[in-house]
Order: sequence, then structure tokens, then C-alpha cells
Amino acid sequence: MIGWLNQWRVIYGADWKAQVLECLKSIGMDESDGVIRKVEEAKLYNCCQNWSGLGTKISPNIAISCHSDSFLITAYAMVSHLLQGDEEGLTVGTLGICHSDMTKEVWDYVILGKDFPRDTNIPQNLLDKLKSEMEYWHPLDAYYAAKSSHVIDVLYHHAALFSKFFPRSVQEDWGRFHRKMFDDIWGSADAIRAAVASFGMFAIGDEFVLCLHQKIVNSLKWAEEVALRIENFRKGSSTFEDRVFEASMIEIVQETHGYYEKRRFATAFLSGFDQMNEVKRQYSEYCDGESMNGELVVKFLEVQAIILSPITPHFSQHIFNILKKDMLIQRARWPESAECDHVVLEQHSYIQDLKHMFQKKTSDVTILVGRCWPPWITELFEYASVPIKSKQSWDVEDIWQVYISKNPEHRNSEQEGIHQLSQARDRCDRWGTEFLHVWPFDEMQFLQDRRDYLEQSWLLEKLNIEFTDN
Repeated sequence: MIGWLNQWRVIYGADWKAQVLECLKSIGMDESDGVIRKVEEAKLYNCCQNWSGLGTKISPNIAISCHSDSFLITAYAMVSHLLQGDEEGLTVGTLGICHSDMTKEVWDYVILGKDFPRDTNIPQNLLDKLKSEMEYWHPLDAYYAAKSSHVIDVLYHHAALFSKFFPRSVQEDWGRFHRKMFDDIWGSADAIRAAVASFGMFAIGDEFVLCLHQKIVNSLKWAEEVALRIENFRKGSSTFEDRVFEASMIEIVQETHGYYEKRRFATAFLSGFDQMNEVKRQYSEYCDGESMNGELVVKFLEVQAIILSPITPHFSQHIFNILKKDMLIQRARWPESAECDHVVLEQHSYIQDLKHMFQKKTSDVTILVGRCWPPWITELFEYASVPIKSKQSWDVEDIWQVYISKNPEHRNSEQEGIHQLSQARDRCDRWGTEFLHVWPFDEMQFLQDRRDYLEQSWLLEKLNIEFTDN
């Protein structure tokens, strides 16, 4: 115990907590984030004064804790250079505004965006200058020590007073890295940057950084190997596998751009590195290595280097050097956003589901393509059409529960029902409500086109594809 003194206490009630959680969810955070758990588990009050230390002195013996008022100091720092001519504030700043004219109503206009005060002597153009500075500089990305309660104070006070300037992202930094020496310094630097981007709110050990380092090294080795064989790769006409690979890249680039805009760096790295490498691995397997399209391989390397450059700049520059691009990666423009061919991605998902459905190895197989859905699935889609027609959002689980409450005989078909509802919702979201009952492509024609692929995948001598009314 440092001292014994009467306390002012800031009470964090349930309504205030709900307001903070709503602000956090508005910036894309969910229940899995450590910061939200910290808010939910926080005590409902905070003692905010001390005898001494950092903070605002309100008497010779009492200071308001720096945790309780530091966000106000930060906010004032955004405009202090315009209001103060020196560090102590003894002279007027560049705008010529007297301190006594900065009334509560004036600050409400500058910070909270309330109506222009009628009884002020300050011209509106000067207050608009202060307001512009505040709106430009104050939105922040917040990083706090994991064991500190400072983040709680900042979030509650911003939600109450500065919800307009609520942090764009909030992460806790455990800062527990044990940096090891790697064979190449740039590899360790990018691995640590990737680790911070991926799991800044969790304790990170040596093994995780080493794992990321090895992933980066493996990607570079692959790039160097294919660069030597690029002339041996296929050129010319585009195959189905080419179209799937290209559409997947475009979709990932668009998603990664959205994650960067929302400051969700962990998801951006996961999308730009892991997901991109996974679609590359699948494409390489489909094409059996050497039959890959050379232009698409080069495009993959270039695109991945650019979208990862904010997190792993050394890795990205090395890829550019492999491609013999005579420029710094920082000068490369974001890949042009072409329109993604979602129909090809839907066809790819369809054929993969079909491929994994078949297990038994026989010489002959017949695929029966229904001309219509089974009656119970048609009825299930009708339940989903109710919120669609009223332009409401709908949850797959809720629709299924409503359906089986009136059709209990299909309770054992839950897995199939949920699967069909999920696919129907995806079709409606991408192509419109008219695709609730149908695929966005000719199912029979597509299967005919992919006959050879299925025969090779299933090791068949013959594959029959027929319509059925059953």
C-alpha cells in the first residue's frame, strides 16, 4: 500500500460497458479478441486519484491518475501547437486564440461536432482549423501492455466522450519475444513482423517465430526454383484450373485490401500468405507441377509480394529481385482489381464436394443429376424465401430450427439441410435471390466437361452421367 486517502471512483456500469462493447464490435472485433474479454471481465469501478506520480495535479497532495486522464492529454496534444506559443502555455499560439475563450461550448464544437457556439468571440474559420486538426490526427490504433488496465480506461472514456474518435483498432502487446539469431537477418526481421501482425495480443515464443521464418524461407525457395523453370511452363490457352487459380487470387487480393483498410493485420497476413500459398499448392497439384501456366505463376509471385509488402518488406523485395524487377517494392502499386469470376469458384467448390463424396473404388460409376431438388429441400428453401422476400437477414440455423419444428421427420437430415441452406445463402448473396433454388451454371454440361478429371481422380474405367427425375 502506497498511501491512504479518500477516493473519487469512476463507476463503469452495465450500460457503459454495453456502449464500449458496441464500439469494439463496430471496428470488427468479436468475442475471440482478448480486448473484448478484458472489457467484459473488468471491475465496475476505477479509483482515479493518488498522492503523487504521473497525472494532473488538482492540489499539492492529490493527482488524477495518468490512466484516467491521459486520453484527454492526447486529445489536447492534437491542437496544442495551435493554441500555445510555448510548452507552458504562457503565450498565445499561432491562431491568436486566448485561453479564456476556449469555453466548454467551444470544445464541444471542436471535439464532439456540436453546433457552433453563438456567444464566442472566435471566428468560425479558426475553430474549423482546430476541428480539422482533431479529426485528422486523433483517430488512433491503440496498443497497450497486456497486464495494464490502461486500455480499459481509454476505451470507456472514448466511448463516453469521444465515440466519434474511437480507436480504429485495439491490440494488447505482450512483448515477450526471445530473438534468436537466424542464418539471414532479413528472414528473422520479417518473421518477427509477421508474428506481431498475426498474434500481437498473445504471448509469442521462439517456436512460432521460427515456424514463420521457415515458411518464408520455403516460399522463397519455391519462387527461386520456378523462376529457373519458367520457360518450361505451359503458355497459351486457359484451362479450368487456370481460371480457378486466377479467380482465387483476385478474390484474395480484394479481401486482403479490405483487411488492411480495417487495420486487421493478422487477417491480412493470413489471407495474403497462408491462403495465397494454399491456392498455389492446389493449382500445382492439379497441374502436376510442369503443366502450370507460366504467366499465372509470375502473376502469383508478383501479387503476393505486393500485398504482403506492408508486413514482410524484405521477403517481398526478394521476390521482386527473383522476378528481375528493377524497382523497390514500396513503389509498386496495389494490384489492379479485376472482376472476380465467382461462377468458376462455385464450380470448383461443387466439383471438390462431389470428388470427396465418392470413396469406394470401382471400375464404373454413374452420376445421377436430378432435374429438381428433393421435395423436402424444396420446402426448406421456401422457408428461407420468407426473410429474403421481406429483405431481412437470415440465419441458417434459425431457418433449420423453424423447419424441423414443423417437419420433425427430417430431424436426422440436419447435416444435409444445413449444407444446402448455407450454399443457397451464398448463391443469393453473390448472384441474387433468383438463385435460391438453382446453381449459377448448367450442372449437366459442367459435369460433362469435367468427366476426364473425375475419371482420373476416381481411377475409373468409365464414368456415366445421366439425368434422373427421382
